[in-house]
Amino acid sequence: MKTLKVTRIEFVKVSDLRMNTKARIETDFQSVLEKVKENGMSKPLLVEMITNKVLSGNLLLLIALELGITHVPVVYTDLKSQQNQVLRSVA
Repeated sequence: MKTLKVTRIEFVKVSDLRMNTKARIETDFQSVLEKVKENGMSKPLLVEMITNKVLSGNLLLLIALELGITHVPVVYTDLKSQQNQVLRSVA
């Protein structure tokens, strides 16, 4: 089993992130939106370090935009590293 090499975790401006246009969002937007309204955003987005492209968490990014949230938790990763080659197909 391969592990993900996490470089850093931080709060990032929503406007600095790039939506992954290849991502399919199949979850119920409204139900997740209500959960974020009630509990806040506790799950970080997975973002490619160099490009600021969201690899996982595009729905949360859309919800942050909808709710006017200015900063979201982000886990940065480097897709160039050999440890993360498994993610290249989704980026």
